[in-house]
Amino acid sequence: MQTCEEWLRDFLKERGPVHYAIVKEKAKERGFTRGQLKSARKALKVETINDWTLSGETLNWYWQLPSSEA
Repeated sequence: MQTCEEWLRDFLKERGPVHYAIVKEKAKERGFTRGQLKSARKALKVETINDWTLSGETLNWYWQLPSSEA
């Protein structure tokens, strides 16, 4: 059985930056908990990026592997 860390690495490697809501949804479908996803994100040093607006709002967050992993 694939660990959450392995799954997340493969998932992000295949897709590039992915909206956090999609990552969370797909992880849940695979049976991973929020805690497991958080631990996997930290272990892989996943980068978070957003589409910051001029008003200072961050509407959407995306996850991607560090440049050295991609």
